Amino acid sequence: MQFYSHQTSQSTQETFVKNYFCSACGKSYTTKGNLGRHMKNECNVEPKFECTACKRKFAHKFNLQRHLASGVCGHSTEYASHNEHLYVCMNCQRKYKYKGNLQAHLKHECGQEPKFVCDLDNCNYRTKNKSALKRHQALRHFKYLIK
Repeated sequence: MQFYSHQTSQSTQETFVKNYFCSACGKSYTTKGNLGRHMKNECNVEPKFECTACKRKFAHKFNLQRHLASGVCGHSTEYASHNEHLYVCMNCQRKYKYKGNLQAHLKHECGQEPKFVCDLDNCNYRTKNKSALKRHQALRHFKYLIK
């Protein structure tokens, strides 16, 4: 059974011949669609993703992220896989998985004074968001919330 799978993968690999060539740069592609994407988005197109540390430019956001993760230019941003945090606040270094969460943090939290105060049991807990206050009260002051 393993031999059959190996044979199948070998013959499949042989069918991917790069028959489509870019006339501008000479890169080759297996499909006409890939060549078209290359010509539209890469070849002779000014890269739009720039590293703020070393000013190197990249055509794709993923390549910039990989560059940042490598630490080549001394930039501190970590590379993130699908389940890691990708967006980093430059003010406080908090990390977020989604760009919208970082934007909300910058708008409502970063640099702001805490506006939610726990008023239970002479507690001094203060936070910038209501959900954190509710979580605190449920964990620390559950005896007051049961009544």
